[in-house]
Amino acid sequence: MKRLSLFTSVLALVGLGFAFQSTPVQAETTTRLLRSPQDSAVYYTVSDGRRFAFPNQAIYASWYASFNQVEMVPVETLSQSRLAGVVLYKPGSLVKIVSDPKVYLVMPNGELRWVETEAVMRQLIGDTWAQQVHDLDDGFFFAYHIGASIPNTNTLSLPNILADVHAQSILANQELAVVPTTTTIPTTPTVPTTPTSTPATVANIVLQTSLPDGIRFGETLRISIFAERTIPKSIIILVNGAPAQTCLQQATCSTTVTHQLSSRATAYRIDADATYEDGSHKTQTVTIPVIDAAAGALRLTTSVQQSKPQGNVDLRSVWSDSVAYPYRISLFVNGGEQKVCYDALECNLSYGVDAPVGTTLAVTAVAEDRSGNFWRTATSSIAIVANPSPIVITGMNGPTIYTGETATITAQANDDDGIAFIEIWQDGTRVMRCERPTCAYTSAPFTQSGTIHFRVIAEDLRGIRQETDLRPMLVVSAANS
Repeated sequence: MKRLSLFTSVLALVGLGFAFQSTPVQAETTTRLLRSPQDSAVYYTVSDGRRFAFPNQAIYASWYASFNQVEMVPVETLSQSRLAGVVLYKPGSLVKIVSDPKVYLVMPNGELRWVETEAVMRQLIGDTWAQQVHDLDDGFFFAYHIGASIPNTNTLSLPNILADVHAQSILANQELAVVPTTTTIPTTPTVPTTPTSTPATVANIVLQTSLPDGIRFGETLRISIFAERTIPKSIIILVNGAPAQTCLQQATCSTTVTHQLSSRATAYRIDADATYEDGSHKTQTVTIPVIDAAAGALRLTTSVQQSKPQGNVDLRSVWSDSVAYPYRISLFVNGGEQKVCYDALECNLSYGVDAPVGTTLAVTAVAEDRSGNFWRTATSSIAIVANPSPIVITGMNGPTIYTGETATITAQANDDDGIAFIEIWQDGTRVMRCERPTCAYTSAPFTQSGTIHFRVIAEDLRGIRQETDLRPMLVVSAANS
């Protein structure tokens, strides 16, 4: 089974939203820590046929002091067990996400509790607490659930939290939610076929980028080239005409480009040129536009895209460059300045909606840096409706997989009226229906290369739907890779 990267590849593997439930651990259950020679990812495996991935070394280190217990096994041994989820931080760990200053204490069963003050943190952890905080990737934040905050230490015992049963904590946090027995899953999912115009014996390369729709300031574009069927003598990647990477006798080649605030580029042209032993070439070209150039390092996010007439919308604007520090950030709603934040990297506003159904709120953020330059985000629209559509969060195990591997799609939906069902569709065919707010689907192994399209449909109890198309997934031939 081919992996796209090493330890950190697990982030792409699990996506944004596995659904979890607590599963009691039987006394006779045996566990092992395993990895294969082809992959640095470590798995916590259970004798009942499940395995759980450690997303990174920091999470692994929260449980184990060394890798002495990790066994090296053939990849075929790992493939015999079902990938059931990821391992969360050990209870007692401190975590935060980049987009939120709050520091959370990890509790048993995947619960996060915000420690309200530094004084409480010092009483609980000690003076070195800040050195023990781990950055939690936004994509894994949804694997946890938020509990009550911690205003004091009166009812909290850190030794009891740290003494929580090791195996039970891991297993209880990670087991995927059971699919209802009424759900029908096709025994043979639709698998894309190789176009008849490309014979299976013909060498080919596939160029894929991590930001196909465009790049913003501060974002890093990952460029990956996959050679199918025949390994090229060399692969050259050019960015805007300049050589960026050369790979010799390799089936894959990759590089990264970070868009800087000082860059005047309006687009990035990516050229890939593979040369084979017989002197023949295969080339691929793609152009990635620079989007929101007028916004520079300024970003604006809204908590919802639809609101009820008397609802509430949270607006958040963040300046992501600490070199060109902003003098002020302003938030505008329908052209009116609603809030100004001085000498800050972010500006937040909880806006109370007072508008009739059928109207729209136009939201914009403007920043002035210390050089007198103004930066403005694109306008975000919030529709005022009687019944907002469900809010849907989706995840997938990476934009690229190899033949022989499976696709995993996850979805979570939220709505004030409750969720009637979530459906997952693959290439126009429904492959999963879950009558609950969470849903997960794992396909059969793909046998041919091609592009797979997934769609998630969520409907609330009043019949209002939200349909979300996921980014296309590329299946690459594992031959010679």
